[in-house]
Amino acid sequence: MATKPESPITLVVRRGALRRFNKLQKDTRNLPVVVTWDRRSAEPADAAATPPEGAEERRKDPSFTWELADFLVVPGEANTDEPLPTDKEDE
Repeated sequence: MATKPESPITLVVRRGALRRFNKLQKDTRNLPVVVTWDRRSAEPADAAATPPEGAEERRKDPSFTWELADFLVVPGEANTDEPLPTDKEDE
């Protein structure tokens, strides 16, 4: 029975957490893990963050790792086939 190849896990690192980003890249280089920067340029404004009337709020509370360790884990199944931008592409 052939097993399905594992999709890489993605670790999204908070902007500005350079030490965390470098450490995660170094520690996961031999694992099926993709380390990338948070692509958001800023948090949404309060007015823009309010969903229109009748719409449900889609955002969830951030993961505990986002608050404590400046990164979050995205399981492999949630990834798309499109490559994620790296820190070099943000420049």
